[in-house]
Amino acid sequence: GGRGLGTLDACGLLTSRTVLAHGVHLSPKEVELVASRGAAVAHCPLSNGYFAGGVLPVKDLLRAGAKVGLGTDVAGGYDPS
Repeated sequence: GGRGLGTLDACGLLTSRTVLAHGVHLSPKEVELVASRGAAVAHCPLSNGYFAGGVLPVKDLLRAGAKVGLGTDVAGGYDPS
C-alpha cells in the first residue's frame, strides 16, 4: 500500500539525482519530502492542462527548497497533425 513517493523514499530512490515527472498530486508532506531529499520535479504545464491532470504547486515546491524545471511529454504540442 501507500503512495509511490513514500515507496521511492523507503527504497532509497528519492535522492538529489531523482527527477519526478508532473508532481501534480503531491501532498504538502510530500512537497517537504521532495525538497528534503534534494529531488527535482519536471513541470509539464502543457500536458497537465491538456489532459486536465492537475496543477503543480510550483510556489510551494520552490518555497520548500525543491528544484523545479520545465519539461514536456507532448513534444509536438497538443495537436497531432
